[in-house]
Amino acid sequence: MLDRRQGRTYQAPGSEIAGGIHLLIFPGNSVRVILNGPVRKSVQYVLQNHGGMLMYIGVDIGSVSADVVVMNEAKEVLEEHYVRTKGQPIETCLKVLSDVLQRTPLERIKGIAFTGSAGRLAAKILGAFCVNEIIAQSKATAFLHPEVRTIIEIGGEDSKLILLHEDANTGSIQVRDFSMNTVCAAGTGSFLDQQANRLGLTIEEFGRLALKSTNPPRIAGRCS
Repeated sequence: MLDRRQGRTYQAPGSEIAGGIHLLIFPGNSVRVILNGPVRKSVQYVLQNHGGMLMYIGVDIGSVSADVVVMNEAKEVLEEHYVRTKGQPIETCLKVLSDVLQRTPLERIKGIAFTGSAGRLAAKILGAFCVNEIIAQSKATAFLHPEVRTIIEIGGEDSKLILLHEDANTGSIQVRDFSMNTVCAAGTGSFLDQQANRLGLTIEEFGRLALKSTNPPRIAGRCS
C-alpha cells in the first residue's frame, strides 16, 4: 500500500531500481508519479474508483518486454503496446503508462492490474493489484478459447505447462495442474531471441524458418 502522507514526497521501496521514483500524494488520493533519471516524465492518475470509469489497464512485465493493454468493460481492446525492456523493466513500464495516460481520460479508468515476473515490484511501487501470471494466462485462455485444456507458454526466462479442466459444479474453467522449467533461459524466449539476433533475423522470421526445418535439433534443458 502507498504511504498516504498527503502533500509530502514518498520514495517507494525499490524505486532506486528505476533511477528514483517519487510519489506525491494529495487530498482525494490523487497521486503524481515523478520519474527521475532517463525517464523524465510525470504521470497523474487516480487510485479511487469513481462512477463513470469505464476502462481497465492491464500490464504484463516480463524479462524481455512490457506489455500494456487498455480495455473497456465489454472486454474490447482499445490500445495495446509491446515494448522491449532492455534490462530496465520498471522504467520501461512507467514510460509506457505515462504515454497511455496522456491519451486516456483519467476519470474513465476503473482499475489497473499487473502480472509477470516484474509485475509484483511495479504493483508495489504504484500501490496497484498484482495477479499471478499462471492465473492470468488461465483466465485469459478460458475467456478467449474456452475449449482449450492445455497451455504451453514460452516466456523470456521460463516455460510453463498449464492444464485446465471444467469444474463439474460451477462449469468454470480452472487450473488442474501446472509445471515450470527448473533452470534458467535454456530453450525459452530470451535464448531464442538472442539466437535470432545473432543471425540478423527478427524473432518472427526466425520462427518461420524453424517451421521449415526437416531435422529440428534438440535444445538442452540446462542453462544456456
